[in-house]
Order: sequence, then C-alpha cells, then structure tokens
Amino acid sequence: MPVRLCPRCHGDLPTEVTGELLYCPHCGAPQVILSEELREQFEQQRDAAVIPPDAADNLPLEPVSDPSGILWPQALQLIALSAALFAVLMLITLAFPPLGLLAFLWTLGAPIVLLGIYAARNPSSRITARFGARFGLLTGLAIGVAGMIVNTLSTLVARFALHQGAELDHQLLQAATAQSPIIQQLAAQQPADYKAYIALFNIPEYRAGLLLAGTLMLVVLYSVYTLLAGAFAGLLRSRARIAR
Repeated sequence: MPVRLCPRCHGDLPTEVTGELLYCPHCGAPQVILSEELREQFEQQRDAAVIPPDAADNLPLEPVSDPSGILWPQALQLIALSAALFAVLMLITLAFPPLGLLAFLWTLGAPIVLLGIYAARNPSSRITARFGARFGLLTGLAIGVAGMIVNTLSTLVARFALHQGAELDHQLLQAATAQSPIIQQLAAQQPADYKAYIALFNIPEYRAGLLLAGTLMLVVLYSVYTLLAGAFAGLLRSRARIAR
C-alpha cells in the first residue's frame, strides 16, 4: 500500500480504508481518500490533458486585441480616400473653375468629417485629442501631396502640351509683384532694384524654385491647420465619450 500523508501536517495516515470518515491522528484534519478506481480515472484524465512540449510550441497564438484601440489601417484608408477625393475635385475644377469652392470646402472640413466617419465605423475606439491631431496631420499631408501632384501635372500639360508657358509665366509674375505691397514700394522708390528683381523671372530655375517654395509653404500651413482641427475634433469626442 502506498504511504498516505496528511496535506496539512504531512504526518503519516493509516493505510487501511474502512469506508468511514478519517481524521489525521496528528492534527485532527479530516481526510478525503479516493478509491483506487477513482484514482486511476483521475490519472488517465490528467495524462490525456497534458500537451506534449513539441505540440505546445506549434500552437497558434491568438492575438489579444483591445476593442478601444485605434485601428490605423482603417484610419489610413480614410486618409488616402480624402486625398483621392481632393485630387478628383481639383481635376474637375480645372474643367469647371466655379466648382473650386467644393475643393476649398473639402480642405477645410476633411479632418473633422473623416474623424467623424472613423468614429461612426468604430464606436468602441478611444478617440483622444492626440489621436485627432495625428489623424489631422496625416490628412493635411496627404491632401497637400495630392494637390502638389495635380498642380505639377496640370502645369506640365499646360506648358508643354497646350503651349501656354508664356501665360503661366505672366500669371506668376503678376502674383509675385502686383499683389505684393513690398514689391510695389520697391518699384516706386528703387526702380533699378525693381528691374533687377523682375529680370530674375526670366530664369526658369528661379520660377520653378519660387513655385516649389510657395507650394511647400501652403502645404505646411495647411498641415498645421488640419493638425489643430483634428486635435479639436478629437478633444470634443473624448469629452462626449466621458460624458456618456
């Protein structure tokens, strides 16, 4: 007969099973003794439940997802959609200039509208001002890059396919001189310096650099706006979630 020990004091227990309630002779704790048949069944079930070490290494790990986390793949899809929609609106504006108002309104409301669409699709996501700022910044950069691409392609087509290079250069000169009070003051007080400045526009590299610098400045300013708009929208949604 195997030696039986008390689980409390680890003292020796009687080995004979009489079917009566057994107490430890050392500490008096009641004992539960399984029959040999029940013990064999328990050992068989325990052995069947044990997973071999090799099999345990091959078990797939189930990812633990946070229902309140941010789903960036969906957010990036919305951002890409906003850039594509803005590019389409700009192309339509080239054919129908009055519709440029739609493109302008979209640039103003894109970060707020897209954040609302994301929140509607994922009501359990925890939207904060930080996420809204990041979302808005990415939206501004995406729309800015889309606008730069469309402007570049339209300029190339107008200059080399439609042969409107002279008209484009004149528009650039008017935008850089006629609409600048500093340049107008320079033309009135220092005509020689003004003529030297106007002569720079005859250099293609200067015109290209001026266009690039102006476009990058607009993209940076617009990205700052979308960052602030996204942060504000995210803050409002986080407060509304707390209120609920």
